[in-house]
Amino acid sequence: MKIIKKMAEYAKLRGVIFLAIADFILLPDKKDWRSNHRLLDTKTYENDLQDFYFIFLELEKFNKELDQLENLQEKWA
Repeated sequence: MKIIKKMAEYAKLRGVIFLAIADFILLPDKKDWRSNHRLLDTKTYENDLQDFYFIFLELEKFNKELDQLENLQEKWA
């Protein structure tokens, strides 16, 4: 019964977004300044935690001038 109660509480949770803003190159193999990541089970490759998101912004890779900004994300960065 305790497990069912915990599962019901988990079902009420909203998505979790982890946002990392780095003023250095964090992921050198990635070309884009923004990368989105999800969690996978390393054995089954299942995405059991579908509401967990990891977003990395690498400001050193962002090279647009003010007049080149195309969307709200770029204006915010």
